[in-house]
Amino acid sequence: MKKLVLLLIVGITYTTFTLDFTQFTLNVNYDGDSFILKAGYSDSTTIYYDEGYEKDIPSFPPPGGIIPGFRIIRQYDDLPDELIYSDSDYREVPENEIDTVEYRLEILGNREEGKDFYFVVPQGSKSKEVVEIRVVDIASKGNQIDSNIVDGNRLYVKNRFLEDFFIRAVYRKNPTSIVRNVEPNTIYYSNGIIKLDDKKYEKFELYNLAGNKIRENRYIENTININDIQNGVYFAYIYESDFVIRMIKIVKL
Repeated sequence: MKKLVLLLIVGITYTTFTLDFTQFTLNVNYDGDSFILKAGYSDSTTIYYDEGYEKDIPSFPPPGGIIPGFRIIRQYDDLPDELIYSDSDYREVPENEIDTVEYRLEILGNREEGKDFYFVVPQGSKSKEVVEIRVVDIASKGNQIDSNIVDGNRLYVKNRFLEDFFIRAVYRKNPTSIVRNVEPNTIYYSNGIIKLDDKKYEKFELYNLAGNKIRENRYIENTININDIQNGVYFAYIYESDFVIRMIKIVKL
């Protein structure tokens, strides 16, 4: 069995895998300069700063300009939490079938009188699970600005003293956005529970990169719990029956 696993590892080493994000693009335009921000969720990200998915931007504006950025808390194990700004904000998968996720957007720098300033979500730049994107000003708690821009309409902000906004995205999750069919050579990124399709499986076997079996569970239904294993790369065999066996790759985050 160890030899078989090692051969399969070699066979899929060169396969390209990608993360499946549910996201939208937010274009913040000031005086003709376009800033492209992204927000959304994935089962491999958290509510806090995720290195690799969110990019820390400078905390100071360029001379005579502005920088829009999502306000995110970056956590350390042995240091105090740190406030940073990012041009992307990816959160955990919402718990409910319909859920609102709130992103805080701040404008770094001072806007000038007479300069166009608007928000827009470009057509075709959002996932189908995103059903509403509202821009709400924080200063007046939405009394001045509270507009849904999900359909590609520009929202012009005339008051140049409004600098902080909530971007409230409403997601309607499809089953395919959180549950995946078991297909050979599929890669799963997870830090806890992997949700498969609705079939009931007889068992699964988990192997490390050396081909050693480290776990075997029977009658797993449609979830695999990897909370208690170390971070790293693993391979799992999912048994639908004695004759239908699928192998997946797991990256424990």
